[in-house]
Amino acid sequence: MDDLMLDLETLGTSPDTVVVQIGACYFSNKTGKIGKKFKVNVDIDSCLREGFTVEGNAIKWWLTEQAKNATFFNDTTNVRAAIYDFIEFSWKAERVWSHATFDFVIMMNYINRLGCTPGFGYKSARDIRTLLDLSHSKIKYSEDNTPRAGEHDALEDCIYQVGYCVKALNKLSGENRI
Repeated sequence: MDDLMLDLETLGTSPDTVVVQIGACYFSNKTGKIGKKFKVNVDIDSCLREGFTVEGNAIKWWLTEQAKNATFFNDTTNVRAAIYDFIEFSWKAERVWSHATFDFVIMMNYINRLGCTPGFGYKSARDIRTLLDLSHSKIKYSEDNTPRAGEHDALEDCIYQVGYCVKALNKLSGENRI
C-alpha cells in the first residue's frame, strides 16, 4: 500500500501550532482496505519548548466542547521522538492524503523545523477537500446516517476519511473498485 492518510489534532490552526496527536494509516485507494496504523500523543510542553504555539480559542474549544474527546493528554511522547517515529512509519508513502492546507502543511513545518528529512516530498500531498469537490461528494456519517464512533482521535479520523475518499475516487473513476 502506497497511500497514507494523515490527520493531526492541534491546539490551533497556524503552521506552527502545537500538535497534540498524530494519526496515520496506509490504505488501498481502490478497496479502502486499511494497512499499518500509527498513532502517537505528543507532549505539549515539548512542543512549546521547540517554539510551537497555542491559540486560546482552540484550548477553550477542547476544554468545553470537546473535553470528552481530549484523550491526547495520556501517554505522551516528546515531539522530536513523535516526529522521528512518524517519519519512519511514513517512509514508503507515495501519496499522503490529508486536508492539504492544514495537516500536510503543519507536518512538513514540524519536520523541517526539527531538522528532519521526510520520506516523502511536497509532490506527495493529496487534498481531501479537492477530491470531494471534484467528485461532487458529500461527507456522510455512515451508510445509515448514524454518527461515527469517536471524534477528534487522529487515527479514527484517518480511518473515517479513507472511507469517504475511496468512495469519491470510485465516483471519479466511474468504477466500483470496492
